Amino acid sequence: MPVTFSYALRPVVINAAKPKEHYARKWVEETLFYRSAAYRAQQLRWLEAHVFPVIGQQNLNAITPRDVLRVVEPLRETANTAESVRALIQRVFSYAIRNLAAESNPALMVRGAIVVPKKTHHLHLLEPELARFWRLIPRQGAHFTTLVAAQMLFYTMVRVRRCRHAWTCQGSGLAVSM
Repeated sequence: MPVTFSYALRPVVINAAKPKEHYARKWVEETLFYRSAAYRAQQLRWLEAHVFPVIGQQNLNAITPRDVLRVVEPLRETANTAESVRALIQRVFSYAIRNLAAESNPALMVRGAIVVPKKTHHLHLLEPELARFWRLIPRQGAHFTTLVAAQMLFYTMVRVRRCRHAWTCQGSGLAVSM
């Protein structure tokens, strides 16, 4: 039976029989409006590529922790992506719980199932290594703007954030995204 309640001063009708894909798309629309279009697109890509094919058509209350593991297991080789997808599922379920469409969050129950390796920070390059690094930048195969940005960072030795700010603040109207 649909439940009607007021959320943010507007009536919302929640039907618990709707599939996960419905709530995931609604979550992106209603909660990520303040994020950049690129971020919203990335979240939708992850949902469409990893989540919807496995559990997208199941009802929210029928999804179990085992189902969430079926989504993240194929991503185990890329542990950061697997954990990000699991956290994404968790946020969608939290949204559904707040709207009384789900009773539990199965993604929360499998937190820690994918072990994300600790980040390793590398030492700075020594002077002899810098020349080799500089010669290898163009052969790296990245997009042209990424190559130019890397070279600009190298010349100016500023942080990426400052570099982006400088590029977008130039009067030419050109904004380069990295």
